[in-house]
This record gives sequence, C-alpha cells and structure tokens, in this order.
Amino acid sequence: MLDDARCALDAGRFDQAIGTLDRLLAASPDHAEGRFLRGTACIDSAHPEKALADLERACALVPRDPRYRYNLAVAHWALGQMGEALACGRAALQCSPDFEPARRLVGAAPVHGERYASLLKRIHEHCRPRTYFEIGVFEGESLRLAAPETRAIGVDPDPKPGALPGPNQSLLRETSDAYFASHDLRAELGGLPVDFAFIDGMHRFEFVLRDFINVERHCAPESIICLHDTYPISRELADRERREYTWTGDVWRALLALKQYRPDLAIDTVAAPPSGLSIVRNLDPRSHVLSDRLESICAQYLDLDYSAVEERKGVLLNLFPNDWEQVRTLLPKPFR
Repeated sequence: MLDDARCALDAGRFDQAIGTLDRLLAASPDHAEGRFLRGTACIDSAHPEKALADLERACALVPRDPRYRYNLAVAHWALGQMGEALACGRAALQCSPDFEPARRLVGAAPVHGERYASLLKRIHEHCRPRTYFEIGVFEGESLRLAAPETRAIGVDPDPKPGALPGPNQSLLRETSDAYFASHDLRAELGGLPVDFAFIDGMHRFEFVLRDFINVERHCAPESIICLHDTYPISRELADRERREYTWTGDVWRALLALKQYRPDLAIDTVAAPPSGLSIVRNLDPRSHVLSDRLESICAQYLDLDYSAVEERKGVLLNLFPNDWEQVRTLLPKPFR
C-alpha cells in the first residue's frame, strides 16, 4: 500500500494516494509513514489544513524524522502560520542539522506575503514615474509593469524570446556595462532623470555595485532604485556560483557596502518573496564615493563570508515588513 501511495503521489494522483492511505490507516492508525504520506498528499493537493493532524501524529510517533517535522512546517507555512512553520522547521534541523529543505525554510521564514513583482507593480502605480530603467529583463515581466505613458528602457544581453517591449519602451540586447559605456541614458529619456530604476541583472556583488553607481548618476535626489535578491535564504543560494535554477548570488554584499560607504542613502529591504526587494532612496547623483573606491570596496567585501550575516540578516540587511501600507511610506510623491 505504501508503494502504491508513493507511486500515485509521484504521478500527481493525490486522490488515489489518499484513498490508498485511508485504507492503510484504517487498519493501522499509528503507521507513522502512512500518516506522513497522507499529510503530504493533502499539502500537494492544496489542502494543508487537512494535513496538520496526520503530520502532528507522525511527529509524535517518530519524533526524530526531519521529513515529518519539515512537512508539518510546510503545512503551517501554506496556512500563513509563520510562527508555527518556523518552530517546526527549526525542530527538523535539530533532528538533522544538514537537512537542506528545512534550512531553506527557516532562512525564508521572514520573507512572505506579496511577491516582489506585485510589489513593483504597486510602486509603479503609486509613483507614476515619468521614466523607468531596468537592468535584467529576462522574460519581460517587470518591464511590462511600466505604464504606457512612462518612458521605459530595459537592458539585458540575452532576454528571453517573450520579452518584447511594450508601448513607449525600448529593449537593448547588451550588458549594462556596455550600455553605459556607449549610451547617454538621460538623453535617451528625453533629458529627464531616471525616476524609478530596477536592478536585477548579473547576481554578483561587483556587477550590482557598478550598476548602482551608473544608474544613480542619472537619477535625481527624489528618485528610487530597487535592488532584487538582496535577502538570501541560504548559503547555497547566496554563493557567487550558480548551482541550481534559483539563485540570489552575493547581491547581499552590495547592500552591506552601500550601508558602510553611503550612510546618506536610505535603504529598506522589503520582505517580499522569493528573496527580498530593497528600496534605495535619498540618492545623490553627484556622489563619487563608490566609484572612487570601487576596487578597494570590492576587495573588502569579496573577502566577507556569508557567515558574517547569516544569523543577523534581518538587522544587517535592513529587513522591512512586507505590508503595502507601510511600504508606501517609503516612497516619494507621484512624479506626474
């Protein structure tokens, strides 16, 4: 029966798996693996509320199995019960400190609620920027958030085929470094500064820092720059080398560098899934602090290990509640 249930789960036949496990548990109510699998099937079929009793019973029967604790955490997470999810995730790590799914869940616990793309859309609608500049277009989802009346420019060396520019938008297929070396951004924006910029290009610290320097000099003091992937949820995803599809890179180093060398900036990292969205304000397009010290800053922060922030990410990366009413207080008045 267990084998049949696992096969059904793997094939996405959740009702079949649950039916098989119902029969198993009717005969053996304290079968821990059966409880675990039925709870898992309930989560996978979008009924996490039905998973809680089975997973709690499985944990009581076999307290040291990290899988049981982790799936209970996932069920709580899906129900928006973040405190319970975090406690169960930590319990899974007590059972097995190297259990990677639990490590990621615990790391991501502060990051929940509205996803970053929805938050970007709200920022566009609130700020009504005259101009928008984006580094890292990918499939064009964020570029298309700009209103038709906003003059928008996106830069990406290898955008996906679906990343077609909309009305009043331009998409340039080149690296950001090449763009700034050969283009006058302000001139291409009709002489206006960049009101709103979004940096989501190469996820390595020195690239992000260069992008910030180059974008800021085309902004005005009241402009805003958003940086994506600034709150990594695990060491593996925060590494400089990409090992899997999801990857935040070491953008977090850029945030620390900005805080140290540009204390005049206002930086808040909204806890937006999957990996944070930082809003940078109080810009100074005349500042040369970062550009004059770029080489030494890069050397300093490339030497910093992730362990320096792992236990205090919220404080060191200026984590801010993912609540729109509070986020709105960070934003300037509409540009038009």
